[in-house]
Amino acid sequence: EVTPASRRLAAAAAGELGAAVREAYTAMQSGPEADMDGELQKTSLMACCLASRSVAEEDLTDEEIVDNCTSFLMAGFETTALISVLTLLHLACHGEPLQEACASEASMGQVVQIQAAVRETLRLYPPVVTLVRSVCHPEGVALGDLRLPHGTRVAVCLAAAARLSGSPSWQPGSAEDSCSAPFGVGPRACPAGTIAVRLSTDIVAFFLSMYVLSPPASSSTYGCPYPWVQHLRQTPALSLRAPS
Repeated sequence: EVTPASRRLAAAAAGELGAAVREAYTAMQSGPEADMDGELQKTSLMACCLASRSVAEEDLTDEEIVDNCTSFLMAGFETTALISVLTLLHLACHGEPLQEACASEASMGQVVQIQAAVRETLRLYPPVVTLVRSVCHPEGVALGDLRLPHGTRVAVCLAAAARLSGSPSWQPGSAEDSCSAPFGVGPRACPAGTIAVRLSTDIVAFFLSMYVLSPPASSSTYGCPYPWVQHLRQTPALSLRAPS
């Protein structure tokens, strides 16, 4: 539940994180990432932003670099953790045979089934829930029988589109046959979507290689599709045990 206290806590956390990123940025400008000629080595997102100043038509300001890096840090950790936990929960509730198949595949250096499971989780629980776009064509556009004039703002619910165009339940592989766009579409899509999928796939593969997952005792209340994320905090923890 969002309360004034939770908003203040989130603002304070964001402020502390921003201050830490700003401190790292200040140190980087004259730190070890600069070579003998003073050129920054492109070993991090922050360094790449700084290096791009020499080739970009419009230079990023110091504040823009700090803000972008802070956003990447917050969104990267939160999105990856959420995708991984939800994927593990679904795998636990779908029985050990699927877990064993994924673990066997991962032991051979393959992650096709695990990545399919991650993408299916993203289909049902996309980080980008809604897209808002404006009609730019001077004469407007036609959407079926509806005519949208220039300047009309259109909101598209990606979560609803993915569920209505695909399976209503969690079924690995169905994301390929649906209108799934968990990180948005077009030039404004999230630039870190591929990284989030890769990291989540690696995290799930690690857990499956080490443990067999058992669903919570109250998993009978978690039919498909599962309730939204805010309800998961009331769920008992997953049980982990070493494979026999």
